[in-house]
Amino acid sequence: MSLILTLAWRNLWRNKRRSVISLAAIAFALLMQAAQVGLQQGTYAENIEVAIRLSSSHMQLQTPDYADKPTLRNSFSYNAAVRGPLDSADFITAYAPRIYSDGLVSVGEKSMGVMIVALDPAAERGISDYHTKVNDGAFLQSNDAFDIVVGYKLLENLGASIGDSVVVLSQGFDGYLGNFFFRITGTIKTGSPESDRLGIFMPLGTSQELLGMWGRASVVAIALPSLDDIPAAREALQPHYTEQNLVVRPWNEVLSSLKQMIEFDRISGDIQMLLLTMVIAIGILNTLIMSVTERFREFGIMLSLGMNNGTLALMVVWEVLLLALLGVVAGNALALGVNAWLTFSPIELGGDLVEIYEEWGFLPIMRSSLAPMIFIRSSLTIFGFTLLAAVYPVWKTFRLEPLRGIRYT
Repeated sequence: MSLILTLAWRNLWRNKRRSVISLAAIAFALLMQAAQVGLQQGTYAENIEVAIRLSSSHMQLQTPDYADKPTLRNSFSYNAAVRGPLDSADFITAYAPRIYSDGLVSVGEKSMGVMIVALDPAAERGISDYHTKVNDGAFLQSNDAFDIVVGYKLLENLGASIGDSVVVLSQGFDGYLGNFFFRITGTIKTGSPESDRLGIFMPLGTSQELLGMWGRASVVAIALPSLDDIPAAREALQPHYTEQNLVVRPWNEVLSSLKQMIEFDRISGDIQMLLLTMVIAIGILNTLIMSVTERFREFGIMLSLGMNNGTLALMVVWEVLLLALLGVVAGNALALGVNAWLTFSPIELGGDLVEIYEEWGFLPIMRSSLAPMIFIRSSLTIFGFTLLAAVYPVWKTFRLEPLRGIRYT
């Protein structure tokens, strides 16, 4: 075996130019795949974290029908029985009740439809980044004040200013129309076109009075240390709420549209990389065929001297294995450098791409990832395609006859 391995290594460098080209092709394929997958996963993770901090949190406690019909009628009593399991769970970093509703805001002669997000300012600081997204003015301070923070585009569309009083109207839990005067204390810029154009943030206590939702909540947002903790946390919490007819939903069920967009983008990226890898594999196949066929006369002589076809084919297999291993190592070294650079120095998009990304709910930023599975998956894929490309040359070597090999020109 050591002799076969030595011969394979020497044969690999008999034609250095061809071997270097093959190595470069394998390394390039791995670099492209690892870089694309890294950008995908890094960008997905970035957007998921932002969406979690600005919308769903890691999990939400809801009624079973709320996902299909997010109305006030599908709210629930936010009482001690609901808070108890959350307070006793050491894997929860924070939680906060919220109320979501639709309404109408009026200032002067202008009126616009709005999305109402009611929250507890103190509790939300451990859940969301709303308080850090203030564009002008100040965020909510008290849970029972008649203050609101509005999306910065909504303020422009209303023609209002910070400090102005507006009327907010909304149909309450009891079916009656409620209306209160509120003072605009600030504007918020979340990066979500919908929230910036239509969003109104008000104190939870005041909203419960406006909407007739005393002691009730639409959802309870639950924060965890990381995304990886969601399955275990959900499994631990759900039994406590089955009798209360409540369900614990992870972020991907709450933000199903974002999850679908990520899956669609991942599939399209995988198809592109598959096509690229196949093209490179065909190039490697042509190189291997040339490497084998131009040595048929040499192989014929070796077979005539007593070497069997199995040993000869094994030597060619070792040549391909060594070539693939070197290419994978080189590709991983390049991919590690590129992914590290794009992780710590992400690409910030500009121009029209910013609007396109924001329209689809994504941040205009491309960040990579250094997750080990990216490199393992890319290495196995490229290694597998390289070995697959070697099947035909190895088969031709195994079927070669001594006389035909000697006469081959």
